[in-house]
Amino acid sequence: MKFNRNPVEPVRVTSKFGPRNTGIKGASTDHKGVDLGANRALAKTPAILTNKAKVITNGWNALRGWYVVAQIDNIYSVLYQHLESQSPLVKGETYPAGTQVGIIGESRDKSKIPTMSAHLHFEVWKNKVPINPAPYLNNLEEEEMEKTYKTLDDVPAWGKATIEKVIRAGGITPANGNIDLTHSMLRIYVSLDKMQKL
Repeated sequence: MKFNRNPVEPVRVTSKFGPRNTGIKGASTDHKGVDLGANRALAKTPAILTNKAKVITNGWNALRGWYVVAQIDNIYSVLYQHLESQSPLVKGETYPAGTQVGIIGESRDKSKIPTMSAHLHFEVWKNKVPINPAPYLNNLEEEEMEKTYKTLDDVPAWGKATIEKVIRAGGITPANGNIDLTHSMLRIYVSLDKMQKL
């Protein structure tokens, strides 16, 4: 399969597929998709269909927030998770590539997972088995995807005090000293701290 469009433009992977420890209470440790950062140039980032697809599910879940599952060629299913509100797409209908699924945003139950930066959690399933979406993405900004701080000692000086504050507040829970913090998340935390929202 080839994606005709990216689910988000530009495409920045802020959390990779596979095992992970985000240090964030409630976040999955077996990541079945990739997290794609919001477009920094837009106030609201649209999520779009990568291919012609049939909508299988359009609903809400306490952990997923508003989400959509669509099927491509009866073989692949794609999941769009963490939408701002319910998608206008109709269950059972087929839509062309490029159709807007919804707007990326915070809609999950924040008592389950604390507030995080707005991102699209995007999964691809082939014959009911999750596969890494990254190889299908076009113009992937690899440098963003790879930059991760494993421990507090790895965090740059300009962000260390903020992350210490987040850890003390319980927003990040290091596992054996490991925080697995992406550079994008660090920037978000620092921005929230400056706005006195932490």
